[in-house]
Amino acid sequence: MPLFKKHKVEPAPPAPPTAAANVAAAFGVTKDYRDRWGEEAFRALSSVAFAEADADKSGVMELGELKATLSKVRIVLSDDEVAQVLQKYDADASGTISEDEWHTLLGDLLDGTLTFFSPAATKSKKAKGGGDKGGDKDPVEEHELATLRFEVESLREENQQLKTRVQELVEEKEKAIIKQLEEAAAGGGALAPQEPKEPKKKIVRNTDSKKAPKKAAGSKKAPGTVANEGAEPPADPWATADPARWQFEEVLYGGAYRFTTCGKTIQERAPIADGIAKLKADPASYVAMWFQADMVDWPTDQQRYTLLSRKGTKGFVPSDVSPQGRFKCLTAKYQRLPLEAEVDISPVADGYTGPMDANRNATKLGSYEGYLLEQPVCPGRGKGVGDVPSLKFLNDIDPSDISQGGVGDCWLLCGIASLAEFDGAIEHLFRKTTAIPTLPLDGPNQYTVTLWDLTTWSEVDVVVDERLARKADGTGLLGCEISKDGELWGCYLEKACAAHAGGWDKINGGQCTHAWALLTGCKEQYTIKKPSGKDKYGCFGAYNCNENRWEALANSPHEGFQGLWPMEWPEVGGGGAIGLELTEDEVFERMCAWDDTNYIMGAGTTGASDADSTDGIVDNHAYSVLECLNDVAGTEVDLIKVRNPWGKGEIQNGEWDDDGPGWEQYPQIKELLNPVKADDGIFWMSKKEFFEYFVTLYLCAKDMTEFIK
Repeated sequence: MPLFKKHKVEPAPPAPPTAAANVAAAFGVTKDYRDRWGEEAFRALSSVAFAEADADKSGVMELGELKATLSKVRIVLSDDEVAQVLQKYDADASGTISEDEWHTLLGDLLDGTLTFFSPAATKSKKAKGGGDKGGDKDPVEEHELATLRFEVESLREENQQLKTRVQELVEEKEKAIIKQLEEAAAGGGALAPQEPKEPKKKIVRNTDSKKAPKKAAGSKKAPGTVANEGAEPPADPWATADPARWQFEEVLYGGAYRFTTCGKTIQERAPIADGIAKLKADPASYVAMWFQADMVDWPTDQQRYTLLSRKGTKGFVPSDVSPQGRFKCLTAKYQRLPLEAEVDISPVADGYTGPMDANRNATKLGSYEGYLLEQPVCPGRGKGVGDVPSLKFLNDIDPSDISQGGVGDCWLLCGIASLAEFDGAIEHLFRKTTAIPTLPLDGPNQYTVTLWDLTTWSEVDVVVDERLARKADGTGLLGCEISKDGELWGCYLEKACAAHAGGWDKINGGQCTHAWALLTGCKEQYTIKKPSGKDKYGCFGAYNCNENRWEALANSPHEGFQGLWPMEWPEVGGGGAIGLELTEDEVFERMCAWDDTNYIMGAGTTGASDADSTDGIVDNHAYSVLECLNDVAGTEVDLIKVRNPWGKGEIQNGEWDDDGPGWEQYPQIKELLNPVKADDGIFWMSKKEFFEYFVTLYLCAKDMTEFIK
C-alpha cells in the first residue's frame, strides 16, 4: 500500500480590495451609487475629486496631478505608466485630462475596465531572458501584471480619504442647516426638525381604578424632625400626659446603665435638690437624673448632678442596681397602664413567650441566634417600653408604623408595610381581636391574628399575649419597635408571624413574596429579575409548569420549596408566556399597571450583608414599593416611591432624595408631590435609579381594592 504524505492545508489569503472599493473609499462614490442616483449625481462627486486634484486651479489635470490622484486610490505608477493612462483618456490630445475626461476615467475605475501596458512588465520579461528588442512581449501577461499592481497598490490611503469625505459631508450638512435656519428666520416661522425624535411611549393609566389614599410621607414623625415647608408642626406626644400618672423610681446603682438610644446628658453644678425639683416639674423633658449618693451631705456649692433628656432616649435602665451602689438614679416613668407586678398575665399566657416555660424548657419565642432572651416586657407598664400617653393598639394605620428591630426580617416587615397602605388589610388580620379601640386594657391583654397556613392554604388563628421579647443583653425590644405615635399593632403582628413560622430564627431571612402569602393567602407571588447572563427581566415563582402544580411551601421561608420556576407573566399589565424577557421600560410600564390595580410590590438589593450600603441604599435588604408615577406633571419624568422597613435611612445624593436637585429643576413636580424632608425611610427615586440599585422586584398579584377604606 503506498504511503501518502499528509499535507497541512492552509487557508487561502483574503482577496485584496478591488479598484472599485478603493475608489469608493477615496471619493465616496460607488458603482451602485452611480446606478441608483444617475450620471448627474456621479459626476457631482467626481467633480469634487477633480477639484482637489487640480492643485493649480487650471481647470485641467496634468501628468503630476493625475499621478497624485491615482495614488489616492492606491494606484502607484511610474511617470511612463501614468503617461499611458493620460494618453488613453486624453480625447482632445491636449496632453492633459479635462474634467469630462476625468469622469470617464473614474467610471472605468469603478467598472474595472481601466487597462494599460506597464514598463514594469517589460522589465519582468527581461529577467526571464527576454529583452527590450529581442524578447517577445506577451500582452495578456503584461495586462495581468499591471492589473495586479493596480489592485495591490490601491489600498494605501484609504483611511485618510474616508476621513476627508466624512468631513466634507459634515460641512455640507452644517451649511444646509444654517441655510434652513436663515430661511426660517426670514419667514418668521419655526424650524422643522430634520429627524423627528421618536416620541416616548405613553403609558396609559387606569384612571377608573379605586386607589388607596396615599399616606403623607413623614406624617408620623417624632417631635423635632423637619417637615416640608408649610407642613403643620408635629404634635408633642407628651402634651396629653396626665400629671397623676407620673411615677418617680429611685435606686442605688454602680453608675452603669443600658439604653437602646441615648439622648443628651446635661451636667449641672448646683444643689442636688434643685435637680430633683427640675425633673419632677418637667418629666416630659427629662427621663432621669443621677448623682453620687453621698454628695447630698456635701456643701450645696460643691454638689453636682446629671440630667438625661427624654428626647432621643429609649430603653434607659440602670444596669447594676445594688444597695451598695455609690450612685443614686431617679427615673421619671409614665404609668400608662398598671405596673407588671400588679397584673397577672398567666390567664392569657400564649405559651410562646419568655426564655423558658414552667418546665424550664426554651419557649418558641424565647431564644434567637443561639441565645436565651431576657424576660419579656409588657409595654406601658413602667419598664421603659411604651410608657407614653399616646399608647394604643391601633389607630391610624400607616407604613411608617413599622420600624425593624433586631431580627433579620426586613422581608416580613417590608411586606407588612406594603399591606399598611390598605388600612382594611391590617384590620382584616386582627378581625377576631375584640375591643380594638379600647386596647390596651389595664388588665392582661391578648391579640388574635388570622394568618394563612401555607402547608394547607387555609386560615389559622394565632393568639399572642401582650408580652414582647427583649434582646439577650436586655438593651431593648428584640423585634419591631412601637410606632412613633405609640401604636402596637406592628409588634404583635410580627410576633404572631414568628410564632406561626416556628420561632425568631425561622423568620431571620426571607422574601417579600413569602410574607404576602402568609398575610393574604394569595398564591400568585412573582419574583421578577434578570436571569444569569441576561440583560432583560424574566418572571419567576413557585408554580411548577412541568407538573402543572404549585410547589409545597411551609410557614417559615427556610422550609418547604425555596426555589423559583419560570412562570407566565401576570395578565394585568400585558401577560406573557414563560421565557418572555422585558426591558426596564417595559417592566416599569407594568409596574404602573400593577399599582393601578392595587397589587402589592417590593424590591430587593444585592450584597452580602445589610451592614453595608451603597449611596444610602442598604445591601441585601428589602424595600416596599409604595407608588409608581409616570410622566409626572407632564414632564415625562417617571418616579417610584419606596420605603426602608427600618423607618430611617434613605438614598444619598439621589436626584429625587428629600433635598435632591430634581425638585428644583421641576418645580411643578415639587408642587404636585409636596416632598417631606424627614429621615423616615420614605423617598422618591427616578426610574433609572430604581433599576440601578434594585436587582429584584417582588409582586403579590392580589387586588387589594376591597381593603381600601
